[in-house]
Amino acid sequence: NPDRSASVQSVRSFTSDRRNDELCLLDGGRQLVSYCLPRTLRRYATQTGEILEEKTLAFQPHHVASSPDGKWIAVSKFHDLSVELYASTTLSVPRAVLRNSIGATQSIAFAPASDRLISGLQNGGVIAWDLHSASSEPEGNANMPLEIEQNSYLIPHTSPVSSIAVSDSAEIVS
Repeated sequence: NPDRSASVQSVRSFTSDRRNDELCLLDGGRQLVSYCLPRTLRRYATQTGEILEEKTLAFQPHHVASSPDGKWIAVSKFHDLSVELYASTTLSVPRAVLRNSIGATQSIAFAPASDRLISGLQNGGVIAWDLHSASSEPEGNANMPLEIEQNSYLIPHTSPVSSIAVSDSAEIVS
């Protein structure tokens, strides 16, 4: 398929001159978001490879994930207790900062309805954040992200949760 080969070639060009640590697709696969070292988050057009937006982060990212509904991009911080949540339309300012008090984030995944973000932790914990408050209009300074605390702590594991997924029936797989 010629369209597919063009997209594959574009994705190859993303990795040719820089180290991309993690990628996620947006907008039905028409856009790709990646973070690369040292601390750069980029959004690309998958057909052309054009950089649509670039943001230098104040932290070293660990994981990036996009919500199934295409509304959110989550970026976890390396060896940190928080995740930044961006509206998928812009990387300029985080919409919310998701904080936990249990352990450093190892992995992140959205629930199928995009209403929760699930995080696997370095200490074996699994936590969830309810994202409904992030969807409301900001009060006061729109450049200040909302602070959202974890709202549930799930059964801990005996080792770090380095990979996590949420099934279509909203069951957590870790």
